Amino acid sequence: MSDELGLSELFEITLDIGGRPGVDCMGFCRYCYFRGARENPVPGCRYCSEGRVGCEKCRCEILEKHDGYGDPTLLQHHARARIAEERFIDPGRSYAINISGGGDAGCYPDLLKLVRSIGGVVPIHLGYVSGKGLTPQVARELVEAGVRIVTFTVFSTDPSLRGEWLNDPNPELSLESLRTFARICETYAAAVVIPGVNVEDVFETARVLESWGVKGLTLMRFGNSEENGIILGNDPIIEGITPQSVEEFRDLVFAVDSAVPGMRVVGTPFSDPLTGAPFALATLSEDEFPSFPPIRSEATILSGSLAAPLIERILQRIDGSWHVNVIGLGKEIGDLITHRDLERMSLDSVKETVIAPGNALIHNHVARDLLSRDGVKRYLIRGPNRLTADCETSIRMSRESVIRLEIEGFTELIRLINALGLPPHD
Repeated sequence: MSDELGLSELFEITLDIGGRPGVDCMGFCRYCYFRGARENPVPGCRYCSEGRVGCEKCRCEILEKHDGYGDPTLLQHHARARIAEERFIDPGRSYAINISGGGDAGCYPDLLKLVRSIGGVVPIHLGYVSGKGLTPQVARELVEAGVRIVTFTVFSTDPSLRGEWLNDPNPELSLESLRTFARICETYAAAVVIPGVNVEDVFETARVLESWGVKGLTLMRFGNSEENGIILGNDPIIEGITPQSVEEFRDLVFAVDSAVPGMRVVGTPFSDPLTGAPFALATLSEDEFPSFPPIRSEATILSGSLAAPLIERILQRIDGSWHVNVIGLGKEIGDLITHRDLERMSLDSVKETVIAPGNALIHNHVARDLLSRDGVKRYLIRGPNRLTADCETSIRMSRESVIRLEIEGFTELIRLINALGLPPHD
C-alpha cells in the first residue's frame, strides 16, 4: 500500500480511546467547544432504544462523558475485532484505524504502546493531537510504530499566540513535534479562526506550514452560539466575540488558499476551493450534472441552515423535485440539530414523511411526536449518514471522489423518498 493515504482510498475505523475534555488534554484551550459545558442530559440519537432518550454512544461520543482514557490492551482487542469484522463484510476495502477521543490523543500515556500493538495490522491515523503531550522523539517513534496520517491542531505557528490560546506550556516543543511529523508522514494541520485574535496570523501560519511540508490546513470557523452548534448550554464560549459570517469566512479560506499554492487549504463548516465541497454537485454545469432516478413520492427534508439551500438547488435539477421540499432549521450544521430545533419549527409546510439528517441529535420517537404536535401524524426517516464530504474529510480527496460520494448519497436519498414517502397528493 502506498504511503500516500487518503480517505478516498481508505475506510477509517474510529478507535475511541476515551479521555475527558479539559482534564486529559493538559487543560482547556480558550476556545474549546466543551469549555464551560453544563451537565446537560444526553440529547438522544439514532442509536437510542425506543423507550429511552440517551445511550452509550450519546454519552461517550457526543458529550465525551468518559471516566478517563481506556485500557490499551482492551483497545487493542477492540481494534483488531473491528478490523476483522469489517474485512469479513468487505474484504476488498483498504482500512485504517483513526485514533481519537475526548481528550487529546497525544496526551494518552499509553499511545505508543497502543500504536505498537496494532500498527502492523493497518495504517494508523492520529485523528486529533495538539502536540501538548508530545516531543519530536515520540513523534518519530509513533511513525516508526505505524502512524501514517496525523491531524494536528496548530492554531498558530507563533509560539506566544499558541501558548496563550492552547494553554500550551511548551509551544516551541509542540511545534517542533508538528514539524517532525510533517517531514516523515502525511500531516494535516487545523486552526480555529477567531476574529480579533488570529485572522491575520493564519496567512503567516499557512506559509510556515507549507514550508515544513504539511499537506493541508483546515481553517475552522469559531462558533460562539447555539446556532453555530454550541449545544451543551455553554454559549457563548468567549464573551464579546462575534463569529465571522459565512461569506467572510469563505473569502478568508480562498485568500489563504491562494497564498500557499503548495498546500491544500479548506474551511469548515464550508469551503473547499479545490473540490467544491460540500455539495460540489450544486456547482456543476448542465452538461456535467449526473443522471439520477426521478423522485416519485412526497417528503420534507430537514437540514441545517447552511446546507439546505444547496440540497434544494441540487434536488431542483432532478425530475420530480416538486414532490419534495427542504427546510433549514435553526442550526447551521444538520448533524447538530436537536429536539429544541424541532420544537421551534413551524409545521405548516411539513409533509407527512419527514427525512432528518442521519446523525441528527434527536431520539426517533421523541422527534416523531414533536413533528406531529399539530395533530397530523408524520413519519420520521433517517437520511443517509453523508450526502457530501465535510471539508475536514475532503482535504484528502479529489474533486472526482467528492462528486462520486455525493452521487451515492443523493441516489440513496432518492431511494428512501421513493420507498418510504407517500404518493403525491396531485
